[in-house]
Amino acid sequence: MSWQTFKNNILNLSNSPESIADIDTVAKTYATEYDAAIKRGKDSLHQISLQKGNVEAMTQLFKAALQKGETSTAPYDLVGEMGKGVIAYWSGATMNNFPTPIIPAPGAVSNISVVSNMVVNPGQWTPPSPSAAAAISNDDIQSPYDKLDWNEIPLDKNDPDVQEIINPDSEKINEEILQSDLVIAGDDESASILTEMDNTKAEIIDKALYEQNILSEEKLPPAKKLENDIALKSGYKNLDELLKKAGAWGPKLGKNPRVSYENLRISFRSDIHGLCPQGTQAVVVALTGIKGLGVLSGNADWFSFKTPSTGGGRASFAINIGGKSYYNDKINVGDEYTLDSSKWQVGDILVMGYNDKKYGHIQVWTGWKWVSDFTQNKIQANWVDKSSIALWRLNENGKAVVTSEKNKTA
Repeated sequence: MSWQTFKNNILNLSNSPESIADIDTVAKTYATEYDAAIKRGKDSLHQISLQKGNVEAMTQLFKAALQKGETSTAPYDLVGEMGKGVIAYWSGATMNNFPTPIIPAPGAVSNISVVSNMVVNPGQWTPPSPSAAAAISNDDIQSPYDKLDWNEIPLDKNDPDVQEIINPDSEKINEEILQSDLVIAGDDESASILTEMDNTKAEIIDKALYEQNILSEEKLPPAKKLENDIALKSGYKNLDELLKKAGAWGPKLGKNPRVSYENLRISFRSDIHGLCPQGTQAVVVALTGIKGLGVLSGNADWFSFKTPSTGGGRASFAINIGGKSYYNDKINVGDEYTLDSSKWQVGDILVMGYNDKKYGHIQVWTGWKWVSDFTQNKIQANWVDKSSIALWRLNENGKAVVTSEKNKTA
């Protein structure tokens, strides 16, 4: 019964994806439910129950296993990795002191009472059967980029920029971040200045994934798929609801699969983020319902006042779409805007170039938080070229469609 309760509680979480805030929630739920299941039982010989297991260590190792699985491009033993958390749980665990064990302690004739009852052998984790792993086909684990016909794409697959997009080396990225003097210790968001990509190449690759029918909306999990476009007309009650719509819009706009609800809602991670223009545009389309605002090309520099911008390109949110524009032309702003939240308006797109660093950063104010391809705790401010900061603000047409999209809830 105890393990059935564990199973039921885990299924309740899995069947309600809207209640899963992040990986921490999953790791913590598995660890606490495992702890509760163990404490509901007793050892078979002495009928002694567990007093305390190392739930914190288990949670952290579960989280590490889940994060590793997210970025793995090869066959990955998630259960085996989570087994490390089970071993950690039992390492140093303590059993209750009652009832008194039947078998005498070493050197004793009988047990009168128990002073301490620590677990000294946490056991071993048995890996899953190879036959279970063999049941997974190569198609299930093959990266979608490996399925591309690169002869049909105007890019060199071996180009370092392309490899950074399709096969990011998280260890290399993290090492670069740690060694860079552009990153402030303890500030995760400052790391984004080292991982922003040339958005143009990323968009070419993602467009090819859909043109070659490797990805399609129909192949997306239900949580990432809109039932129909009418859903975009509903009001937004909170940021999470908005990001679900933005994540659903991502594939419709030909954006990199990493621009998803799951990745938009969390804070910056070097191994999965670095596509701020694509993420920002997906959120802008979710706010406005105007698809044309999500198909613009270019990295963040192109939308700022950076001179010269990376690649020399220019892009504008103030374009004519079906006879209307929805944003005013960009204006130059500085600390008088970035440091005064009373000046922020829903739909504001803020873009900046960096000092001695290409690509820049772009983000949109949702009314709750700033969002790029991740949810930010603040406006990106580290090593910013303040003369380059551009603000794109909704015009009257834009304000009208945003009001319609979210029913004045922001």
